[in-house]
Order: sequence, then structure tokens, then C-alpha cells
Amino acid sequence: MDSALHPPNWSRATANAFLVLAALGLGANLWIQRSSARSTGDLIDRVGPLLANHLRAKDDILRGGLAVPPISFLAQVPAPGTMDYPLGSEAGALTYNARPFREVDHLGDDLNGIGGQNSDLGDPVFAAADGLVLFAGDAGGGWGNVVLLQHRDANGNYVQTFYGHLDTIGVRVGDLAPRGTRVGTVGTAHGQYYAHLHFEVRRGFRLDLGSGYSPFALNRENPEWILRNQARPAPSRLHPAPGSAGVGGDQ
Repeated sequence: MDSALHPPNWSRATANAFLVLAALGLGANLWIQRSSARSTGDLIDRVGPLLANHLRAKDDILRGGLAVPPISFLAQVPAPGTMDYPLGSEAGALTYNARPFREVDHLGDDLNGIGGQNSDLGDPVFAAADGLVLFAGDAGGGWGNVVLLQHRDANGNYVQTFYGHLDTIGVRVGDLAPRGTRVGTVGTAHGQYYAHLHFEVRRGFRLDLGSGYSPFALNRENPEWILRNQARPAPSRLHPAPGSAGVGGDQ
């Protein structure tokens, strides 16, 4: 009988034992990683929802775009409304766009107070439209503190607004954020840049913080175009001028 086709029993036993040990090692590694994430308070239930509400370390889902909120979350997203500027007044007064959408592959607008540099550090940042907080936390890398709001447009399609480089955060995941809600303050991404707000408008409902630059537009829309066409400012409802509002209530 050919021994190559029918290995001895001890060879099969050794192979089975190796497979069992490998499975135990993998399980132990996953348990250690999960325990480590839980010990640091860095679980996804603190910074954003995930499909089926599974607990995951946030670094596992901030890249790749495969994480999506549960249906129960999407069902709470407010009906469509108007969209206002997130900085300055509802019409964007006392602000300027330092780096527009698609300039040097930029995926959003870099909004500043008219003083430039760090003169707008700590200025209030407002929810551009009625939305639900999908993410609120430190995204690391070049993002710093980030808030991501989920909205629906007039056709019922899901869209998002993204607020990057914040100094402080004023909302929590799952909060309903009506248009004009103070979601945070202008920051520097923990000192990496001069103070400004990186603002994006995105199609879809994925929890994917991604990058601020790409040779392709991806799922991003031109924020300036959308704001100019959707904002309907009322003089009696202007937000406080940049720098004039206090910072109480931020986390």
C-alpha cells in the first residue's frame, strides 16, 4: 500500500493537534485584542454604531468603509430640510473658503474665519442640516476630532455632512442634531494645522471617515455648490458671529 496516499495514524494525529493549537491561539489573540480595546474604552459603541451593533475597536472600522449603521439607526434619520453654512452665519458671513472642493484633490472645503491662521480657534461649528450623529470622536491621523451627521435629502436619499479637525465636540453618537445645533468648535487637529473646519458633503450612509484627499471625487459632493443652492438664511435667525459664543456645554 502506498504510504504517500495513506499517511500513518501518528501523522494525522499530529496534524489534528496542530490545527487545534492554531485555533486556540487565534481565539486567544482575538480575546486579548478585544479585552485590550475594552480596557481603553475605545469600543465602537462609544464612537459610532456598527451593523448589528457588534462591539468593535474603532480603529477596525475607520478605514475601508464596510461598516454601516443598523436599520434601527437609519430609521431615525430626520426628514429632509434646508442646509445652512456650518461656520459663521447661516449664509456663511465672516468666513472664507481657504481650500475649495477638488483643489489639489481636496474632497471638501476648508472653512476659516476672516482673520485667518488661529484667529478662529474655538469658534462654534453648527450642524448644516437636521441630522443624526453617526460618529463623534477622535479619528486619529490627520483628522483629529470629527463629527459625522447622517441626513436624508429631498428625494429620501441618505447623505452625510462631515466636520473635521474640531477642537471640542458638543454632541454624542445617536443624538438628534437639528439644523444649527452646535456640534463642536473649530480646531487644529491637535496642533497639526492652523485652525479651520474641514467640511464635506457625502452620499450614502457608511461609517467611513476615509481621507481628505483623493484623485477621484468618490462619494463627495461640492459643499459650496450645495450650500449656495439649498441655504435659505433668515436675518432674524443668524447664528452668533464667530468668536462671540461661549464654549459651555462642550465635552
